[in-house]
Amino acid sequence: MPTEFLDRVAARLPALSWACGQGQDHARIERAERSLGCSFGPSFTAYLARWGLLQIEDLEYLGLGGARADDTNAGYPNVVGYTLRLRATGVVPSHCVVVRADAGHRLMCLDALRVRGREPLVTAWDPVAREVMFESSCDFAELVLDEIDELAAGG
Repeated sequence: MPTEFLDRVAARLPALSWACGQGQDHARIERAERSLGCSFGPSFTAYLARWGLLQIEDLEYLGLGGARADDTNAGYPNVVGYTLRLRATGVVPSHCVVVRADAGHRLMCLDALRVRGREPLVTAWDPVAREVMFESSCDFAELVLDEIDELAAGG
């Protein structure tokens, strides 16, 4: 599934405005998982290995862009540093990994407490109310594909 997901995303990218970082090695991905205390699952791990981070139109998917956990790459926050900062300030709980932020209105998180197979499911988190907005039934791969399809359809 992770390779198929990446190929499906890559096939849609030429029709959209997009930018990516650099793929990350598995040792760096494993260090990031240890730093956050949870598994990213196969699809987010494959995404990090291929692109490192990705922006498609106005959607920014966090990743491992900088050399250190608190670095940014061309303005993109690092998933480890960003998530740890939000956890430290009580914005998100320790079982969430922020993979996309909507201008401060909604955080899309991998939820380590909600897993299907080896894939954490996505939870939308309200950073102001500091509570769940909704629990989706999709994993990271499905989130990205759904959002790209919505962009392609003009949404």
